[in-house]
Amino acid sequence: MDSADASATDGISPPNRWRPLQAGLLVLAARAPFLFDGCGIDPDAWRVYVSARNLWLNGVYHPSRFPGYPVQEIVCAPLSALGPWALNLATALMSALAAAAFLKLFEARGSREGPAAAFA
Repeated sequence: MDSADASATDGISPPNRWRPLQAGLLVLAARAPFLFDGCGIDPDAWRVYVSARNLWLNGVYHPSRFPGYPVQEIVCAPLSALGPWALNLATALMSALAAAAFLKLFEARGSREGPAAAFA
């Protein structure tokens, strides 16, 4: 019995190479309506944006919250020059990438919970 026959009999479908891309695009589509809403109502998101913007414009680092997250704020600094939508887009792209990676990892392990993990 080869692996194709085994996967057909155990109820787990073989991995589809397009499913991670589809999952990532679905997550990206779900986040698209929020790209141009500024930093939303979360004060922490605004603090990160202001800290990154200050770092980009003045070269002075002020932590957005203590103890500080300088890696996040340094990465966000050049994006802050474009406005909050750029930070939202970066977050949406990373979320899509994470969803695709989770699905691919779960499918590689033969788990049926890949879609649930990807969208969680």
